[in-house]
Amino acid sequence: MSSFVFEGIVSNSKAKITQAVAAAPWWLHMEATWYHSEGPDTSISRRMDHPVIYVSWSDAVEYCCFHGKRLPTEAAWEVACQGGLRERLYAWGNKPNPYGKHCRMNIWQGEFLLHNSKED
Repeated sequence: MSSFVFEGIVSNSKAKITQAVAAAPWWLHMEATWYHSEGPDTSISRRMDHPVIYVSWSDAVEYCCFHGKRLPTEAAWEVACQGGLRERLYAWGNKPNPYGKHCRMNIWQGEFLLHNSKED
């Protein structure tokens, strides 16, 4: 399986990169799976508390069917994402950083591509 992986987290596998996105060269096309999300020579062992990635729609449907459930409709997903608030930019309101920091979403902080202060 292959995927586009953010250059800032790619392992030492850069020799195995097959292409990049012209308008966004920091996305590199390489072999990556849910267990090797940062390149073929990596593992998820230090990310066990992170959200699941690399799940296709078909995989999600099969998982739901296995458990006798279904995926939400697009409309149901939109309502759930609003967290009960109408006409808000985010589920928690209109401010991206309500407490003076980006505490509720994964967003790059710092000088893009050079330093992500969120990782500090």
